[in-house]
Amino acid sequence: MDKNNSRELIQRINSKDFREFFKNNIAATLNKFEFMRQLILSIAYSLFIISLSIKYLSYTGILENTLKLNAIFALLFLLAFIPFCYNERYKSIAKNIFLKKMLNFIGDFSAQNKTRQSSSKDEFNETGLFKYYRNIDCNTLISGRFGDKKFEVQDVSLSNHRLFANEFGLVVEFFLNKSVNSHILITQDAAISNKKLKDLKPINLEDNPKLNNIFHIFSDNSDRVKEFVTDDVVDKLIKLHIKTNKQVSFVFKNKKMYLFIDDYNPFDMPFFKSINNVKDYQDMLSDFVEILSVSDVIEEVESVCAR
Repeated sequence: MDKNNSRELIQRINSKDFREFFKNNIAATLNKFEFMRQLILSIAYSLFIISLSIKYLSYTGILENTLKLNAIFALLFLLAFIPFCYNERYKSIAKNIFLKKMLNFIGDFSAQNKTRQSSSKDEFNETGLFKYYRNIDCNTLISGRFGDKKFEVQDVSLSNHRLFANEFGLVVEFFLNKSVNSHILITQDAAISNKKLKDLKPINLEDNPKLNNIFHIFSDNSDRVKEFVTDDVVDKLIKLHIKTNKQVSFVFKNKKMYLFIDDYNPFDMPFFKSINNVKDYQDMLSDFVEILSVSDVIEEVESVCAR
C-alpha cells in the first residue's frame, strides 16, 4: 500500500463510512458492554461509599464503634475491590470482540488476544529493539498483509521476573523478499545495553543532523548504513516519534524490518471511561494505519538489497 493509499484509508476511517460501519456492526454489542461496565463500577463505588460512611459515622460517634461495626466496614471495603478484579478480563473480552470487527474495516487481518510467551522472544532479543529480557509475553497478535507486504504486530510485555512487567510496547515486523545482509539498529538510546549485540558498532552520519539530534545508529556493516537509512526512513521515524510521543526503535536484520514503540498500546480498551465513543476507535485505527505505513519504505529497501 503506497503513501497515497495510506492517506486515503485514514480519510475513510475518519469519514461517514466508518461511522456507518460502527453503527451497523459494533454499536449494539458496545452498548451491552457499556451497561456491564457501568453496573460493575456502580457496585464498586456504592460499596466504597457505604463502607466509608459507616467508618465516618462510627468516628463521629453517631454509631457506636464496636468490633462488629468495624468488621462490617472491613468486609464492605474489601468487597468494593472485587468488581475491579474484572478490569483485565473485561478489557480482554472487549478487545477480542471489537478489535477483530474494526480491523475488518481496513483489511483482511487476523487478531488473537491471548497472553502467551512470544514465539519470537529470542529473535526480538537479538534485534536490539530493547534491552535483553528473559520474558517477552505477547498480549495481542495481529497479522495480515498491508499492501503487498506481510506483517505481524505484537503488543508485548517485557520482564525479567514473572511477578511484574518492566516494560511494554508495540513490536511491528515486516517480512522482506530479500535479506539485507546487515544488522542496522536505529534507536533513541545512546548506548546498547543488550548483551547479545556485541558486534554492533556506533555509526555517525555527519551529513544528517536531523537524524543525529534524535536517534543513534549501530551496525555491523557501516558501508550499508547510508543505503538503508534514507531520508524517507528518517522522516517516517521522526513522524512516529512525534505522533506517539514515545521512544521509537527501528531495525533491519536478515529478511525483516522491525519497529518498536516503547510504552505504547493503541489497542487498550478503557475500563474507567465510556467505551462507545466512535472517535476513540477512529483514532485507534488511524494510529494503526500510520504505524503500518512504515511499509512505504520497503520497496526502497528491497531495491538496495538487490544490488
